[in-house]
Amino acid sequence: MDNGVDLSTVKNLAGHSDIATTVRYDRRGEQSLRRTVRGIEIPDFRRKEK
Repeated sequence: MDNGVDLSTVKNLAGHSDIATTVRYDRRGEQSLRRTVRGIEIPDFRRKEK
């Protein structure tokens, strides 16, 4: 997951039948969450004034 592989793919590769099992092994921590949030782009849908 640190390399950008999605949780569902990791679940399948690990042979877990339930994604909750995979989540329990996720030890990426706070720094990984911060990196992810910084990479998210949120579009500005506000109306532009004329």
